[in-house]
Amino acid sequence: MPSAKAHVNTVTDADLEAFDPRRGKCCTASNFRFNLGGTAWDVWNKSATRVFVNHFLEKHTRYPANDKVVRSMVTEKTTSAIGSIIRSYRLRDTPRDDLKVSRKKRARRERKRTLFIRRRNLTRFYPGLMSQQKKLDQLGVSGMSSDETSDSGGTKQWRILAPQWRSDAVTAWVRYFDALYHRAKRDRRFGNDRGALPRVRKNAKNYSNNTKFVGDLPKNAYRPQWLNEQIDIVNTVRPGPNVSWMHEPAIVE
Repeated sequence: MPSAKAHVNTVTDADLEAFDPRRGKCCTASNFRFNLGGTAWDVWNKSATRVFVNHFLEKHTRYPANDKVVRSMVTEKTTSAIGSIIRSYRLRDTPRDDLKVSRKKRARRERKRTLFIRRRNLTRFYPGLMSQQKKLDQLGVSGMSSDETSDSGGTKQWRILAPQWRSDAVTAWVRYFDALYHRAKRDRRFGNDRGALPRVRKNAKNYSNNTKFVGDLPKNAYRPQWLNEQIDIVNTVRPGPNVSWMHEPAIVE
């Protein structure tokens, strides 16, 4: 099973932002890395678990690699081991308050990734969205909104925090994906999709305090006020020609 001994967490924030499980594995057996700052079940570590399990079964031929029960048992033990290492790592020398903040930041980033993947997956259900996929990929995970929690009348709500740099046109454009998602859920396009109830996300004009931005986007992807405040935008932001941020009316037909 994976060990924390001499293990260095070389999974950076940039690695996590860039990783897309549809495009390949997070690491290889020879350069095995799991995310000590995440959870055993986050997107990166689930991919790392599969890498480890496949390598383990290849090396230990006494275990039938195609046996689903064996694979399930090894996967369960690997997930448990990674979870245990993560807990030990966090408790080792991290102050409790810092640990709480770190967990919140990781959870927030994971929700952004989930939001991006969910929006991108909609292109399989609405072919009319295929032409929009390139723009969505350009925005990437970093171009998605984040959120913060608040309690209202005993109900936990998530207040949406749009990136400081993102224009209102892009915000409306990505939220159209969410409207289609809820319509698809209602029409059961995703089958019997059981699980946790959707979070209550409050749409308001609030901006994240994160100063990072996505470069090389069309100029009208950026909020004009934000763009005017930047220095040397030609070499830093590198905005391109404007594009349409409108969806085709026939997408849902």
